[in-house]
Amino acid sequence: MNSSTDNLERCAQRTSILLIGSSGAGKSATINHLLETGKGNVVAKTGKFKPETKTTSEILVTIDDHDHEASDLTLGVIDTPGLNDPRGLKQDACNLYSTKHFFETHPLYSKTKCSPNLIFLLVSANDHRIEGNNSGLAKSLRALKELDIVDKHRPNVVAVLTFCCSVPHFDVSQWEAMMKEKKVIISRNICEALGIQAPVVLLENDKDSNNLANDGDFTLLPNNMRQPENLHKTCRMVLEKNGDHYGLSTFNACFAKPNAEKPRAVLRHNVKANDISKHTLSKDEEDLLNVLRGGAKG
Repeated sequence: MNSSTDNLERCAQRTSILLIGSSGAGKSATINHLLETGKGNVVAKTGKFKPETKTTSEILVTIDDHDHEASDLTLGVIDTPGLNDPRGLKQDACNLYSTKHFFETHPLYSKTKCSPNLIFLLVSANDHRIEGNNSGLAKSLRALKELDIVDKHRPNVVAVLTFCCSVPHFDVSQWEAMMKEKKVIISRNICEALGIQAPVVLLENDKDSNNLANDGDFTLLPNNMRQPENLHKTCRMVLEKNGDHYGLSTFNACFAKPNAEKPRAVLRHNVKANDISKHTLSKDEEDLLNVLRGGAKG
């Protein structure tokens, strides 16, 4: 086992990032934004391996870090079906079950208790109901709690507030106040639901439509913060604070080297969610439906 994982509940064979959030929150766009090198290239084009819409899937990205004489560093990007599905809460239960079953049947995660190195909790700034028992954020937090993959001792959650320029931002001070309010709400809800403190990062993935200015390899948010550098720095901070040296090495090799050898990407383990229009909920899915409603499992 890698020495940096001995005292961590992390997988020794690979680094992983799990994406979770409401449908349309921009999970794929966020990981593609972060994976961009700034040279017009993408480290792992998730669209190339686009899975079924309602599938929990893992894309493995492998890269060599010649600076540290490390080869075959592996990053697993775990994309999950969006919650708040237009077809209703029963489809959400099917979607969540696919993610649970993904971990239960995964060749690595099913054999050992380990958490993703990073969990990206996606929340859209367009969502006007980020508070309350029925909000998309509340459902995502219940899903995370049910999956039992959040590390309370070495918190691995990073909240990403997407579509942050879809709200009026011509008055920067007013925009900053609005974003600050949303960040406070998100932080408070995470703390209450999961018992951890998690950073909240602003991100606008639709750079062109919002005419964001370029600054070298990055673009500038209305407050002149460089993105996705802000997300990259936050992830590094979390990994460093957790003493997750192997995770940090893999993360840096994948994201911090615009001139590095192109990583290899391949779609691996995936579990398709049942379609509620063609399916009657199983007992396990009924239990998850109860969880998403805020109740206890049967």
